[in-house]
Amino acid sequence: MIPGLEALAERPYPGRFIVLGENDAGAGVVVYGITGRSPPSQARRLVIHGEPRSPRVEVEVTDTEVLRTGKPELLVYPAMISSGTAPTREISVSNGAQTATIAEHWGFTALEALQKGHAKWEYEPDIPNFTPRISGRLNLFGDRNKEAFLGIIRRGTDVLPRRAFYEVPLTAGRGEFISTYDGQDCNPVQPFRGEPLAVAIPGATPEQTARYFYEAFAPAGEKDFRVSVACMYLSRENNLLVGIVNRF
Repeated sequence: MIPGLEALAERPYPGRFIVLGENDAGAGVVVYGITGRSPPSQARRLVIHGEPRSPRVEVEVTDTEVLRTGKPELLVYPAMISSGTAPTREISVSNGAQTATIAEHWGFTALEALQKGHAKWEYEPDIPNFTPRISGRLNLFGDRNKEAFLGIIRRGTDVLPRRAFYEVPLTAGRGEFISTYDGQDCNPVQPFRGEPLAVAIPGATPEQTARYFYEAFAPAGEKDFRVSVACMYLSRENNLLVGIVNRF
């Protein structure tokens, strides 16, 4: 088990998850992962689009016929969008269409971009789970000044959406984790509760970091819910690098 990721092994089905933080070299790190139980959720992969200077990570279908049995509008979306030009760069990440809404708010602080991006959205209308929407934003101003926030939209006890935002302290080798579900394989699944979890960010490349998080959810039994993990590095030199691990 990877040091600092032990807690994730106790959450075999987190749904989708986001990690924001820094690696040991001080690069900003954004991780997005997908796990799924149903065939439509499993019939996906993460792919890189766009130019090297401004890459995007999108959810792509691996089996069109299987996808039709699910809800394509909730299963296919841009997962990560990079924007801006040196010395200001931004990475927006989420588990749905709100990624594009957050990315539209270029030039805003990370918190402002999330608040404005979440304003038009509620939790997902997937009865009986009412899956939360989770999002993140990492901003780099100049060669060292970074900031990061995570956000979640949950269904309240009164059915109304409840929005919460969390600042992510950026410390070398450390990050914070949030997911749509609490990680247990049950019906209906339970939403993520409490504040984001502190985790280590191992690896010297985005491919290595993506692999570490993918392996953190390796099944102890027969059920393997893993689908894909993508990682984007934003270096102090303003370079963007992407690594992806796909099961299919």
